[in-house]
Amino acid sequence: MSKYIFTQSGNNSGIITNAPSTKVAWVNGRNIRFGNGYVRKSPGKSLLATIPSVSPVRGMFTFKGTDGTVRTIVCSDVNIYSYTNDFGSYTDITPPYPPPSITANDAWQFTLVGGMPVLSCGVDRIWKWESYNSPLALLDNAPRRAKCLTSSKNRLLLGWVLENGYEYPARLRWSDIADPESFCVDDNKSASGREDMVNPNGNSIDSAERIKGFASRGENTFVFTERNTWLLSPIASKEYHYSLSLFAECIGLISTRAVVYANGVVYFIGTDDFYMITDGVKSIGFPIRNSVFPNLNKSAAGTAFAFYKPDTKEVFFCMATTGNTTPDTAYVYNTEFNNWSICSVNYLCSGYNWVENNVTWESQQFGQWDQATDSDIWDTSDAGIIPYNIVGNINGEILKFDDGANDYFGSASAAIDSYIETGDMVFDNERFNKMITRVYAFLKPQSDKTKLMVSVGVRESLSNDIEWSTPVPFTLGVSNKVDVRKTGKYGRVKFSTNQLGVDWTLDGYELEYILRGYR
Repeated sequence: MSKYIFTQSGNNSGIITNAPSTKVAWVNGRNIRFGNGYVRKSPGKSLLATIPSVSPVRGMFTFKGTDGTVRTIVCSDVNIYSYTNDFGSYTDITPPYPPPSITANDAWQFTLVGGMPVLSCGVDRIWKWESYNSPLALLDNAPRRAKCLTSSKNRLLLGWVLENGYEYPARLRWSDIADPESFCVDDNKSASGREDMVNPNGNSIDSAERIKGFASRGENTFVFTERNTWLLSPIASKEYHYSLSLFAECIGLISTRAVVYANGVVYFIGTDDFYMITDGVKSIGFPIRNSVFPNLNKSAAGTAFAFYKPDTKEVFFCMATTGNTTPDTAYVYNTEFNNWSICSVNYLCSGYNWVENNVTWESQQFGQWDQATDSDIWDTSDAGIIPYNIVGNINGEILKFDDGANDYFGSASAAIDSYIETGDMVFDNERFNKMITRVYAFLKPQSDKTKLMVSVGVRESLSNDIEWSTPVPFTLGVSNKVDVRKTGKYGRVKFSTNQLGVDWTLDGYELEYILRGYR
């Protein structure tokens, strides 16, 4: 009897759906995550707060105010709230007129200019939060509307604007320094300005770009359109001017919120791949892209969003697949191990979309222009209070993310259906059938003696359907193996759970098999 041994390592490949199944460790899985030498079931969520209006939470933005207090602005379809510290109390900061009129396809945008929050949902007027004791107020003297906003060199930077009764999808507008309400264009007296983006390779009819989003890195800003990526850089000799250049041709952004900055790198979802920006634009989606993008709901592409989870060094790309009108699946990229996992999504936004916007917060407040470091962003004096890993859902619930063993939705805990499945294995012999007889699972110790289900699948040809054995329970802390009897030329194994209160972390496994006759 022979053994086949697989052990997780720090270089585990994650889920790979594009490569031949006999060449990869994992080809399928959901609600699992990878670490250094292990794969584990995704943790759950726990309830922090339910907003008073119990309407969908569409956007959240966490920041430290000029008074030193950490606050989270929570935006719903009808009201806007401010929560402090542990989300135990809130203040209604909804503007008296006009109130929000956002829908599922609109995107909240946030930034800080001189420490002051500026908000837009892309369909209403732009708001500011000038006094923490008062509701939001209109940002006077600015363009009436902007689909995208960020900050640049302590200016408010807007994209796809409505002003003077006309809509300009290709227009960039920036305010005066430290004055987000000064947009007067005067070459002699003002540091504000504008730029209309034109694709140099477009024809006379289809040359104007449609701005989709921003990402700031240091003093530069990446401007994403539907078709291209541009770089906006300040000109040192002219304080109110920027240099706009085409950075990556034919690589656009799928959604306004589908971009995030983390540790000096910009990550974003393109129209047909996942990308990162360091010195240039690099594709990172090869392992999974062919199984992702053909299965998206194109009509709901505008709901896609991305966020960074700093404690696990993961970027979550959340998207709506076929038949869903809001994101239902997160494609999770681990920036340390460069691998992918796939998780279920039942939330509409994350509080971590503030990381990108907060990058230059300290620099802005004190009038300096160097990029803040991660230690500036993640102030250790707030450890254990803020920042939380938080998400908001359609039930108006604010949830603590990666907390506990179960899911949370609609005020009731639910089991997390998680599984990880190997590719087809031939055990170094492609000609002979094999009978798989035993599976040994190596799991990290834990106090709860929960059950992990183990199944073995076989087939005679890669063109045949997989025949799966009946799942057999492997009790953590008690079992050391499960016995099976499945024969085929190709074999694979699946580990799964769908019960409440179940955790598991898999270090590796061994299979025992017997070589049988040639077919």
